[in-house]
Amino acid sequence: MALGITKATFGVDENGIQALINDLNTKCITDTKTKMSQGMDGLRDAVNASWQGKSAENFKHNLDSDRKTISEGLEKSFEILKKELFEIANKMGEVDESLIKKR
Repeated sequence: MALGITKATFGVDENGIQALINDLNTKCITDTKTKMSQGMDGLRDAVNASWQGKSAENFKHNLDSDRKTISEGLEKSFEILKKELFEIANKMGEVDESLIKKR
């Protein structure tokens, strides 16, 4: 019986980590912000079509403020996630470097 190892990998692929981060940014942050903006734009259009006065203006102001707050929160959360992913990758690199020592 022969021992075989196939498709086993260990180590850190820095390009892969960066690709993962870029993909997460696009699929999670950018897409979420785009869909949120589209929904809020539709709501703003409905308000413009059927609501007038100071309350309508205040509602639209609050809508814009909320959009900004949510977008900033998403960006801050993503920066925290990105930092954590790089820290994990660095720890994996340290483990990889110390896994087998030269004799």
